[in-house]
Amino acid sequence: TLKYAQPLGYSNNWLFAMNLKTDIPYLPIPLKVFADIATYTDAKNTNPSGATVLYEAGLQLDLGKVASIYFPLILSKDLNDYSHSVLGKGRFGKMIGFSLNLSEINWLKIPSQLIKATSN
Repeated sequence: TLKYAQPLGYSNNWLFAMNLKTDIPYLPIPLKVFADIATYTDAKNTNPSGATVLYEAGLQLDLGKVASIYFPLILSKDLNDYSHSVLGKGRFGKMIGFSLNLSEINWLKIPSQLIKATSN
């Protein structure tokens, strides 16, 4: 197995990343397809395969407007090798990502909602 001296995609200079997502039409559940693409300073020399771009793609499950769960299904060769080497067994579960969109929460309404919930 490969061993990595530093995390994959690490840079002290610059990094460019693009995150894309789209709906899957006609599904009764809020499922989307996502793709993350990145490159960074000296990627060609630091990635074991010599690739200049890292990517992953998969499915995103939205849990309302506040949270999402990401299931990566397709990985670039370097990300795949890195996950095998660093994450080991159960790597798929360790690669599942979560996001919270806290700007969708009306923080001013929470205290009044808590008061109503505790008074019932």
